[in-house]
Amino acid sequence: MRSGLFLLSILILSSSAYAQHSLSHNNGDVIMDLTDFGAFMNFSHNSINSTFSYPASKPTAKTYLQPISELWAGNSENFVASSVDIDPNTGKLMLGEWKPTDVGAISYAENEAGRQVITAQYKASDGKNMDILVDQMSYSWTKPGGFVLVKLTITNLNPLGIKGLLLGILTNWDVDDMDRSGNLNLDMVDWDPDLNLSYFHDADSSDGTDHTYIGVILIEGKLNGHRVIPYSGGIYLDANRFKLMSGKRVERSVAPGNYVSLISIGPYDLETRAPKTVIFAFVAGGSLDELRSNAEMARRMTFIPEMVKAVGEKGYVELSWEPPIDPRVSGYRIYRKSEGDKDFTMISSGTISAARFKDYEVQKGETYTYVIRPVTMEGELKYTSDEVSVKVVPKPHPPSLLRAGLKQDGIELSWDPSESSNLLGYLILRNRTGDEPWTPIATVKADSTSFLDRNVFPGNDYFYAIAAVGEGGIRSNPTKPVEIYVPSLSSPPSPDIDEVFVAPNPCSLSTNDDVTFLNLPAEALIRIYAPSGQIIREIVHRGGTSREKWDLRSPGGGVVSPGVYIYTVKMYLEKGKAKSIAGKLAILP
Repeated sequence: MRSGLFLLSILILSSSAYAQHSLSHNNGDVIMDLTDFGAFMNFSHNSINSTFSYPASKPTAKTYLQPISELWAGNSENFVASSVDIDPNTGKLMLGEWKPTDVGAISYAENEAGRQVITAQYKASDGKNMDILVDQMSYSWTKPGGFVLVKLTITNLNPLGIKGLLLGILTNWDVDDMDRSGNLNLDMVDWDPDLNLSYFHDADSSDGTDHTYIGVILIEGKLNGHRVIPYSGGIYLDANRFKLMSGKRVERSVAPGNYVSLISIGPYDLETRAPKTVIFAFVAGGSLDELRSNAEMARRMTFIPEMVKAVGEKGYVELSWEPPIDPRVSGYRIYRKSEGDKDFTMISSGTISAARFKDYEVQKGETYTYVIRPVTMEGELKYTSDEVSVKVVPKPHPPSLLRAGLKQDGIELSWDPSESSNLLGYLILRNRTGDEPWTPIATVKADSTSFLDRNVFPGNDYFYAIAAVGEGGIRSNPTKPVEIYVPSLSSPPSPDIDEVFVAPNPCSLSTNDDVTFLNLPAEALIRIYAPSGQIIREIVHRGGTSREKWDLRSPGGGVVSPGVYIYTVKMYLEKGKAKSIAGKLAILP
């Protein structure tokens, strides 16, 4: 068993005063945790644990990244910021200099394409000439998988500037398993100079060979060196850390062993408040070729525009996209091909800077395919965005005169047909607010002018709108919404809504799986808002009990992040009237 692990457990039991946290990427083939104090590890229940499970689809997937894997930063042997240090008096491990900031709480977000983003902010200062702020953003994708991308924005807060700042990415990979007699892990460490890729693989066939290759690729940053270091307590001493970072050698292991690797980056001279970006990725593969392929894909995902959308319903094609992760991308070139064309042709007049483009040189009824290439100060890159295709068709007109009426078995909608021809049908939309977003509840044929919604409940308000669906699935704008109230079957609920509360409040994600709303009336609508103000959950409560649980999850199924959430409870009264209250719910890690 490795020396240092027992000391590590002592460290973690005393670390809660700083309220460090970690969140998890669980996308594609990888599950990986990152913290808000410079450690590339899982941190839960006051314990630092291994992370990076691969391939995540296997129930028996191993975790390959061991304690301690972390970020170093320093410009002298007297001070190197890290997540973990060693106490010179006791020889025991203790928390390092990286501390979460008050305003940079670690948080999780996911976009409609399935890209997960975890953000964190931490800093370190020696009280003299080192005062560093790190904004950390990590990314993962369902496809492509096999890697987690990390972008660090390093900002110097010292008004005098910093000279000769070095950064280090320390990774403690274990591919080989310990054998039954407790022999140490025996791995080989190598370096791919074409990719700036440090990687490990199993070098011990006596206990069965693990064919996984795993490592770190440096994508953006000034490579200073690559060190292969036998695991020992010496890596926790600042003087040794700075010496290791300063070395300009690019090393490979010469014999199987129990190693950590260090990619050193810099040195940098940073002016005050002038940020420096470093980008790297933790990568895995079932073979060396797959590792290199995934590493190259991680590099591609750094540069390409994402979420490329094309709309062709106004007589021209309008493209929009999210800017790339790498800030070196300063512009874009747009390429297009028509149906039957083999190759793409550039249609933008040189390089454009905005993340949008309008193509007027199109014909109605034709389908076009587009890609976008990023441009840096060095020129156009080889990477292209994912292809997006669109047919140029006009947006249909919405139907008119939408009406809603109560029937014995539901709510009946009726409307006058759209003036547009060649419709595919109508999309029935419903919600509880009358504003965006709408929830599609049904699709009816193009010759329909009515719809019966049977999925309604007494004591509730409903809003409806309808959109016409034309060629290519293009939707019209929704109609003006109509509102209708379904009366209660019984007398108004008796509880006073002012007595509603939620418990426990505050609640902790580490100890609570849900919270309960208490003293609810027989029928109520509960809405929960994220700290950003976005509605993340809507719960309809109906009779039989005065309680309603929330499982602390968003509609996508993910556990919400710590923060202060707003909730509202709306009680429906007679004749379409309602009464509401609002409150706050504090969710702790």
